[in-house]
Amino acid sequence: MQSLWMVLASFMFALMGAGVKFTGELNVPLALTIIARGLPSVLLIFVWAILTKHSLRPKSFKLHFLRNLFGATALILVFYCYSVLPLGTAATLNYTSSIFIGLWVFIKADEGKRDWFRFLTCLLGFVSVLMVLRPSIHDDQYVAVFLGLCSGVCAAVAMMQLRSLGRLGESTWLTVFYFSVVVTVIGAVSLEWSAVSSVSAQAWVALLAVGLSGMVGQLCITKAYGAGSPILSAVLQYLTIVFAVLMGVLFWEDVPDVLVWLGIAGVIVAGGLSAWATVRQVNKSSST
Repeated sequence: MQSLWMVLASFMFALMGAGVKFTGELNVPLALTIIARGLPSVLLIFVWAILTKHSLRPKSFKLHFLRNLFGATALILVFYCYSVLPLGTAATLNYTSSIFIGLWVFIKADEGKRDWFRFLTCLLGFVSVLMVLRPSIHDDQYVAVFLGLCSGVCAAVAMMQLRSLGRLGESTWLTVFYFSVVVTVIGAVSLEWSAVSSVSAQAWVALLAVGLSGMVGQLCITKAYGAGSPILSAVLQYLTIVFAVLMGVLFWEDVPDVLVWLGIAGVIVAGGLSAWATVRQVNKSSST
């Protein structure tokens, strides 16, 4: 039942997305929202590492650099999408990462070893994304849609670096720590600090929600993948899209039509099947 931590993680990440959307509506600088996402994790993990005397030295600076480069880019892009697109649409675009990973693995494989099942799941995923986008996107949102897909690509590259770090035996908490540090620094460098004084009390509550929900979500997802079933965890993470759609309906009255619901379902199914195929391939490789 450890994988059920992923259900809580999915809810928290959807709540984080809602918080980001609220901060956008309250004219909070995007850089400040990015700081709010990273700073709580930095403080918590740093204090924990000092008290428990754990080393903060990474095993591979190169892999951490690539993971943080693409991971931070994905975060910034999806935060922007949360602020200008319907919540469920932005979440769906970001969660195309598993589909891009599946497509990349299919392309890189030798011709005789290509997994056509994986290719079909990718095809289903992209068709489903089109179903989500076409009825609900206005002409002035195409740039945001493109950036949302770019966030999925960047998240896919970041996930592949995470896998490489895992093979090296890098600690999950250390990976999260350096990612949070990079995110916080990027936000701090790009923030116009004079704008902080104009942030309302309501906006600070939304920023606090972004930071806490993001941190709790990160801890829960780490717990789920560390102690639960990888396949079940990979499938359950797509509940973030469902929670995001429901929050969009509740807070912004963004009620999807039937075609959008079918598209969301298709992305969830494609992502789950792609994750299942990946875990199956890994298990098969390790047993031979």
